[in-house]
Amino acid sequence: MQITRNSIETTPGPSDWFTGAVYLDAVAAPSGASRLSASWVHFTRMLFDNPASGSAGQDMIITNVILFPLWTMIDGPRRGLRGTWVYFTMSLFTSFGFAMGLYLAAQERQLRWSRIQDRV
Repeated sequence: MQITRNSIETTPGPSDWFTGAVYLDAVAAPSGASRLSASWVHFTRMLFDNPASGSAGQDMIITNVILFPLWTMIDGPRRGLRGTWVYFTMSLFTSFGFAMGLYLAAQERQLRWSRIQDRV
């Protein structure tokens, strides 16, 4: 297998594998007797296929890229959380819902810890 770097163009995904507009960027092409290949699949054009998905996609992009980082990085330190940039970074690699849930759980944990410290 040979790892390639931007030498193979983006191609539409096979219709028997995916529904809708899916695009593949080849990362590793087979070489020799190997039939193994690797591709990066992206669904970004599907976000704007129709008005309903466009509105939802735009809302998710704005929320995940602008509002969530501002919220976690400003509100987190106010509440005593450290390293709040982790939640935004996590949302890029996992899902927005998971990162937000984890941030809210950490925030609740910090709130409970603060209440216990105030009693002592």
